[in-house]
Amino acid sequence: MTTIFILTYILVNLILIIRFYKILIKQKALGLALIVLSEYVLIWLNTELFNRINQYLSKNEIYIELGHSSLLLILLMMSVFGLATIVILFRSSGLFNSNSILGVGI
Repeated sequence: MTTIFILTYILVNLILIIRFYKILIKQKALGLALIVLSEYVLIWLNTELFNRINQYLSKNEIYIELGHSSLLLILLMMSVFGLATIVILFRSSGLFNSNSILGVGI
């Protein structure tokens, strides 16, 4: 159950990051800060949602091993923040534009 919970969390956040990457490609510099801020807020809210789901399941005696104070979920959130930051930096540097050598069609 723990593995499914963690994989679902990671998958949902990866989908969120890919969606925001598609939005970031189309944005000019002015709207970039607002989009980046909203991406971080949505990642945090998604983590809070999964924390609430974990608490609800624990009350119904379905236990997911996330460690003391959901430490694993916090560490995963920090990893997702790091991944989102890397994607934002790549967008800013133009490394993954469609015209570049490393262009990927995400």
